[in-house]
Amino acid sequence: MKVWRGWPEGEDGLRYAAIGTFDGVHRGHQAILQQLLRGAREAGAKAWVVTFEPHPQAILRGASPPLLTLVRERLYWLEEAGVEGTVILPFTPELAATPAEVFLQEELCRKGKLRRVYVGYNFTFGKGAAGNAAFLQKEGPRACGLEVTVVPPVVEGGEAVSSTRIRKLLLEGNLEEAERLLGRPFSLFARVGRGDGRGKELGFPTANLEVDAERALPPPGVYAGWAVVEGRSWPAAISVGARPMVPGDDPRRVEVYVVGWNGELYGQEIQVGFFARLRDQEAFPSWEVLKEAMVEDVNQVLRVYQSRLLQ
Repeated sequence: MKVWRGWPEGEDGLRYAAIGTFDGVHRGHQAILQQLLRGAREAGAKAWVVTFEPHPQAILRGASPPLLTLVRERLYWLEEAGVEGTVILPFTPELAATPAEVFLQEELCRKGKLRRVYVGYNFTFGKGAAGNAAFLQKEGPRACGLEVTVVPPVVEGGEAVSSTRIRKLLLEGNLEEAERLLGRPFSLFARVGRGDGRGKELGFPTANLEVDAERALPPPGVYAGWAVVEGRSWPAAISVGARPMVPGDDPRRVEVYVVGWNGELYGQEIQVGFFARLRDQEAFPSWEVLKEAMVEDVNQVLRVYQSRLLQ
């Protein structure tokens, strides 16, 4: 998949695009992408996504919500879905202050040269969110013959699937429901940094992940999951949150013990996914008792991992 920061030059051909933030690339987003890909295939057009960085709320409200996917992860899932190209538009105060009609004329028509766009039912844009799906459907054809497809929500449990809803589930630790709405288990990509070596001393060498401050994480605890290292999936025990037996520890610490892996992980970017919560973070009476608990954690991880492979 091609990626551009700003509108590309020298790209010929018919362009169809889905527009949005796409945090999580969840089932609601996937429904938009499916219509984009189908329409582009039938018309012989390029299937692109137009997204924004930083998250618009970082500019509009001074802080972004906890993100389900950082930009590089968003690009990964968009490519997995079959998107051919992604345009990342810088979401600046100037862009936020652009009137909806100007955004339509300048960005989508003149710079983007788009022929058809696909948006969610709740898509808004332009100064004061004055532009929406209905505005695009009315003004797009007048502006430059732009055709507009508005995709209805994907509804689960009587409520639309949304990034906000999934964030809440994740922060509450409801991994099962978050997975159902995402269409896959929650996962993250992160680089392995230097740890303090305590896990290795206990016989469980862990990878200390460098976690971005704006990333959404499940609550503190120990989780069963997996890690993709050098293209292969391995069972993984994941610790989220401060270690109770280490005073002043980082409350956003994420450590991963990759079961069966014997190589060096420092400096690598790995994917880590969450299947199930095993237990709370606990202050054990001794390091030896902690080690016994970790043995049981790993046994549970293997059971969960094996059961998921059989599904």
